[in-house]
Amino acid sequence: MDLLEASAKLERIELLTKFSHFDDVTSKEKTVALTWIGELTEELMEEVRKNAQDIQDARILKERTGFSSNVHRRGS
Repeated sequence: MDLLEASAKLERIELLTKFSHFDDVTSKEKTVALTWIGELTEELMEEVRKNAQDIQDARILKERTGFSSNVHRRGS
């Protein structure tokens, strides 16, 4: 996931959050919005965890071998 995709997901989360606070939204619609927010958030958190692990792995590799890795710069 690149920065553009992550930004789009964050915009969706923001929009759904606003939508779920409207007075004329049914309970079912609020539940759907909150479920989708949860799914989008989990996708983003998985990506953050993956990138954090890649950065940590690159640092360990550099410390042990002296080699530098560009893992933290890739846009997957």
